[in-house]
Amino acid sequence: MKFNIGDRVSFINEKQDGTIQKILSGGRVMVAIEDGFELEVSEKELVKIAASPKAAVQQKVEEPSTDESKTSFEDLLLLVQKGQVGIITLPARSGAVLTGPVDFYMVNNTIHQLLFTFYADINQRWRGKSYGVLEPGSYKKLMDADRQNLIDVKSFFVQGMLYNESVLEQNNYFKKEITLLLPDINSGNNALKGLLAFAKTQLVYNSQGEEPIDLDQLKDKFSPSPVLSQKNKKQAANSPDPKKYGILETEKEVDLHIEELTDDISSLSNGEMLNIQMQHFTKEMDNAIRKNFHRIIFIHGVGNGRLKQEIRKELHHYKGIRFRDADASRYGHGATEVILL
Repeated sequence: MKFNIGDRVSFINEKQDGTIQKILSGGRVMVAIEDGFELEVSEKELVKIAASPKAAVQQKVEEPSTDESKTSFEDLLLLVQKGQVGIITLPARSGAVLTGPVDFYMVNNTIHQLLFTFYADINQRWRGKSYGVLEPGSYKKLMDADRQNLIDVKSFFVQGMLYNESVLEQNNYFKKEITLLLPDINSGNNALKGLLAFAKTQLVYNSQGEEPIDLDQLKDKFSPSPVLSQKNKKQAANSPDPKKYGILETEKEVDLHIEELTDDISSLSNGEMLNIQMQHFTKEMDNAIRKNFHRIIFIHGVGNGRLKQEIRKELHHYKGIRFRDADASRYGHGATEVILL
């Protein structure tokens, strides 16, 4: 059964209803239940009881077709002139140019390396979507999104630094807010094949004729910005330290084993140790919310399961989060991952 955002659903194995909030990969969806919590569940656990109002009235759109196999992503560089940095949006798949998901790319067509951050203004709140280092003459996929999920996106914000380790005086810093442009059939890229024929390009920086700035001045110019949301925090070995230029960490790992929290446990009862662990948990959760973290992982171990049970009981009192078992290949069954929405 195919689900859409907004569908009313019922849980097969529970007496509970909810509304589809997001379509995830791997046959999973995010469901908002009546008490306000959101649960990530398999589509196999649900049955549709009412279609989304939007889906019910949606008219069929005649989509242009293209041979997706002819798409050469190396040609993304042709959409951005030499010496420029640009953001490109293009359809994610053939046959869904006007209604399907959209991919966002950043292209660095300069002779410099590019350190960048990329944010989306969602419901008047900046959300970090990507960051990284782009080599000269290269591109990077920033994000992908269903069109329904882009309804609340007002604009995007890009900040970056062009640098060359051998010629420091040519460094340049920039920041720019851009509007949301979606791919369409009038993009004017008829010379390109495949999905690129429908791409939209926005210039975010032109390195030609810009005044050089000193690298040491970047600490003041590159002020901290909205927090990033990313999956990979590893930096390239020769890349600048993101913290040095105001690119903030948004993920944290917290070890709640009692040995990590206090030096002397010999005189503590089980109840006292649990109290110390829960106090530290609350402190770290409040700190993560205050600093707009994207994710925090609590390592609680397996043991008798009491600490895990208390943590998850407490998490039900927090709004705007979801939680699940952390990556089993790394933590086994001894950690809980909390996502702050």
